[in-house]
Amino acid sequence: MVIDKDYHYTFLNMTEVSGYFMVIQWIRVLFLFKPNYIFGPMINILNKMIETILKFLIIYGMFFLIFASSGSLLFNSIPAFQDRTSTIVTLFSASLGNFSFSIFDDPSNAVSKSN
Repeated sequence: MVIDKDYHYTFLNMTEVSGYFMVIQWIRVLFLFKPNYIFGPMINILNKMIETILKFLIIYGMFFLIFASSGSLLFNSIPAFQDRTSTIVTLFSASLGNFSFSIFDDPSNAVSKSN
């Protein structure tokens, strides 16, 4: 691996900052079209969609944190649930449909062990 000595990592990359700035500016331009009879209803629909998506993300985040906490407490012996970061990654992956039940196959990882 070759390390460039002249390269300095900066927290704020100016290309990214200008990209974010352009997105914000285009959103401001969209609000100028609100009085227009063609674009006005479309912008109102976008506002309602964003509002609905934010409500969903808040509810999803609350349930996700609840399941992440309980998964971390209940399945601590399984390697995919041993720390918070791996638990969150595993549960987010499972919520997207990428999950295998084979991690629960080992009987030594049982939540409640019977006598």
